[in-house]
Amino acid sequence: MVRLARESLAFVSVASFVWMVCQVAQLAA
Repeated sequence: MVRLARESLAFVSVASFVWMVCQVAQLAA
């Protein structure tokens, strides 16, 4: 259960980072 929470947390952090990069790219475009 703890490992699953860690994996989901890592996935969410990576997804939010990718989303933020896309937002910055749209603003710069």
